[in-house]
Amino acid sequence: MANYNLPGQTLGIIGNTGITNELARAAKKSGYKVRVYPNQASLMELAEKSDLLLFESALVDTDLLKKIKNYIEIPQLADVLTVAQDRYIQKAFLENLNINVLPYTTITSIADIEQSIAGIGFPCILKTIRLEEVGLDNVILYSREDYPKAQKLLETGACILESWITLDKELAVSFVIGKNGQIEAFPVTETFYQSQHLRGVSAPAKIDKEIEQAVLEMGHSIAKAMATTGLLTIEFFLTAIGNLYVKQVIVGPHRLLDYTLNATNISQYDAFVKAVCGLPLPKVIITQAMTNYSFKADQKAELFYQLKVQPNWYLHMNDDHCFINTSDQDWQALNELL
Repeated sequence: MANYNLPGQTLGIIGNTGITNELARAAKKSGYKVRVYPNQASLMELAEKSDLLLFESALVDTDLLKKIKNYIEIPQLADVLTVAQDRYIQKAFLENLNINVLPYTTITSIADIEQSIAGIGFPCILKTIRLEEVGLDNVILYSREDYPKAQKLLETGACILESWITLDKELAVSFVIGKNGQIEAFPVTETFYQSQHLRGVSAPAKIDKEIEQAVLEMGHSIAKAMATTGLLTIEFFLTAIGNLYVKQVIVGPHRLLDYTLNATNISQYDAFVKAVCGLPLPKVIITQAMTNYSFKADQKAELFYQLKVQPNWYLHMNDDHCFINTSDQDWQALNELL
């Protein structure tokens, strides 16, 4: 039986981004008091002044959190949280669930890359084993001429070398997971990246029912095995012949779910608050198809012009992110327009 955290109690949140602000806003709207700490330096102080300790991103110091878990409840803290922090552990975890990942090998030197190229081939992508919130954590290798870039990355620590495949689409599915083990799925979406940065989402994804069902089933298996509380997102690569490979597993709220602010009966932030507080979760229903588009700084002039003529653009702006949700255009049309 889940224990409940009811309105009036204090939620301590570790984070310092727009997502942190959205979480705080959702919690306050539901009657909770909120304390936000931008870093982990004062965790004990935060724990002493809060009833529940939450974190925006899984890239937290789990050893530090484990030291204070006897003083405060940390619902997101799970033994497998390292799955979201370490690419090698993540791939081993997924393989143990019989879920496809791209061919990969562990790399510590240029000599390792040279030895692995025969099997993986060019192009390929070199990634740090430890996921990083800021800074470059991967490079694409098109030929041996890119080895100097690889060497720079290797100087930060061990890496994995991963095959590069031709994609048809990139997909994602997210789950909200309650303290009592209740799991509810958000719609399967298509994601759009440019220069490895998320630029938009289309919900729901325009894919065959068989692919949608496969994504939901694999995602549910991962969500159940992770045994965490809160939000979990799994991103997939889809090939033209229908093969699915897990791209990555993300713990916590994420920008690719911001379409839920205007497209579903409950937003990711409201769902997260209910989940970590032990409250029953509603079945997630998409109320209208929605496209999410993130703006670059140099697009704001065009954005402000379009706002004058686009009645169905829902604008969201905060200190570190600016995006619209709209039901009028698909992502490609928006990208051409802007």
